[in-house]
Amino acid sequence: MAIPQDRQSQHVPGTILAVLCRTSGPIGAFHWLVDLCPDTEKGIIFHASRPNENEIDKWQFYTSEWNPFTSQSCLTLALIGRVVDFEPENPSHSVDAMRECLQAIPMTIPPQDVGREPMFTCRVWFREALRRLTAHDAFSMIMGPDEMMESLRNRTIAIQYMNPGKQVLPVFLQLRPRSAYGTT
Repeated sequence: MAIPQDRQSQHVPGTILAVLCRTSGPIGAFHWLVDLCPDTEKGIIFHASRPNENEIDKWQFYTSEWNPFTSQSCLTLALIGRVVDFEPENPSHSVDAMRECLQAIPMTIPPQDVGREPMFTCRVWFREALRRLTAHDAFSMIMGPDEMMESLRNRTIAIQYMNPGKQVLPVFLQLRPRSAYGTT
């Protein structure tokens, strides 16, 4: 499926996007994912999810190919970083590096979030994923995890309230344009 021209420029190979998807919960409850763009049409998503919705304390790491433009649940995408030495002719190197970095995240509340989070969720995993990507030499992130997540959450809630059902989703958010590339 070809991506509409106005959206294609937002799905740039080598970029890292945050993805917020709707859930069955109330407005403001999202499923949080990391999307690595190996090309202009699809992404590779990384996230924590429950294999069985009835077991709220069992989480697993998942990664798969995904097209946000055909997703019925994707609300927003936002540029959050880039792969430092992305190889367009061989994007699997970047996919493998990100998978290695993120699959090692334990499905428990990280020590720095104890007391802040009552239980492990995909949001807790996402925050730890941002910390690990920020600390990894292969990736350049545009801002700190807490600032990024607050902006994503607030803007996506606004989209939920303001979208009269006519706007084509997902909406691209720009948290800090071009700063992932070292410019302000």
